[in-house]
Amino acid sequence: KAAAITSDVLDILGRPGHYTLFAPTNEAFERLPRGVLERIMGDKVASEALVKFHILNTLQCSEAITGGAVYETLEGNTVEVGCDGESLTVNGVKMVKRKDIVTSNGVIHLIDEVLIPDSAKQVIELGGAQQTTFTDLVAQLGLASSLRPEGQYTLLAPLNGAFSDDTLRMDQRLLKTILQNHIIKVKVGLNELYNGQELETIGGKLLRVFVYRTVKCICVLSFVHSVFLSLVKAADLDDVLSRPGEWTLFVPTNDAFRGLTDDDKAVLIRDKNALRNILLYHLTQGVFIGSGFEPGVTNILKTIQGGKLYLKTVNDTLLVNELKSRESDLMATNGVIHVIDKLLYPADLPVGNDQLLTILKKLIKYIQIKFVRDTLWNAVDIFMTICNLLFFSYVTDPSITQITKLIEGEPEFKIVREGETITKVIHGEPIIKTYTKIIDGRPVEVTEKKVTEERIIQG
Repeated sequence: KAAAITSDVLDILGRPGHYTLFAPTNEAFERLPRGVLERIMGDKVASEALVKFHILNTLQCSEAITGGAVYETLEGNTVEVGCDGESLTVNGVKMVKRKDIVTSNGVIHLIDEVLIPDSAKQVIELGGAQQTTFTDLVAQLGLASSLRPEGQYTLLAPLNGAFSDDTLRMDQRLLKTILQNHIIKVKVGLNELYNGQELETIGGKLLRVFVYRTVKCICVLSFVHSVFLSLVKAADLDDVLSRPGEWTLFVPTNDAFRGLTDDDKAVLIRDKNALRNILLYHLTQGVFIGSGFEPGVTNILKTIQGGKLYLKTVNDTLLVNELKSRESDLMATNGVIHVIDKLLYPADLPVGNDQLLTILKKLIKYIQIKFVRDTLWNAVDIFMTICNLLFFSYVTDPSITQITKLIEGEPEFKIVREGETITKVIHGEPIIKTYTKIIDGRPVEVTEKKVTEERIIQG
């Protein structure tokens, strides 16, 4: 009753109507955690939400309630009311002590538990059973007290399983710093997030938001990529872009195909192997974010087609084979997209027939395309390509960031900086040498095993 008076909801219950009130007993309020009731009673918005969450705008006697029926409360959210023998349950919990107290404008059911809606809780109280480690640590490290009652926050609450034993044993000052950056200084719902958004934490750090979709989904949503996507579909590659994994896709806009006639497009589609080679030159395994590259440093990536792409950032702009990316770092659940205004083509790949050369010259004017008559392009088996990539991902050490696949001992990823070349090399087959060495005047047989050096480029 005191809560109803505090919230001004008592006036509603005095009006004519057909209400159902789930009224907690005094003992139910006494069992609330220390400080919770005082906080709610001192907050008019929270106390009103709490009381309204116990009221239905319809009259529901126990005899009329069927198992698992859901009813909307005056607070706006719903409760599930069911039967358990002779008693009633609310949200699956048997809590009704006395039912069907009939009044002139409704019915009352006495319950022995207080129903607290999310709208009456503080943000730290929203953590469920799977986030108890996080909420307990927030309280223990003094972070809960730094969340002002009048403030609005968003928690990025890890599940209990995310906290390893090593994490729990780390220095508490470091752990506190980490957890501070899981609390955003504003209240923000999922529908309010957008790609590239920056959110400040109570630790003073900025978190960047990536809105994830599949690579194919991003292309479909944008009309400016429709020509590229139609060619991908014609080459039977659309399923590749929807596969789980880690991919980087360079997507040409429709401007890249300016001058391409329907007849030209038909020629490309008929030569499916040539089309696949061109399109797969735009796809590489691994997630390579433009903002993650060191400025001015050239990065060489191996494409699924087999050719190499040269990437670097200059003045915060991503360059792909020296072509500017129109828009970079569009994140997806299975990779990242960089938008470009030109069709990419491997400079060392010759064309073998006049018709295809004519078409490519319309689209590609920034390099000289080689022509070697009757040259045949390597056939692309999509199924085997994907299987090989998935197998390679599976056997690779997950502790090492995978850059590109190594074939026949040749490093396929290089960083070039002021004339210096650093390579990522994977151990090859050991070379074993046996020879005789004189030690202390006596011949001794010595066996040496030599392996390729391994250098890992972090990031």
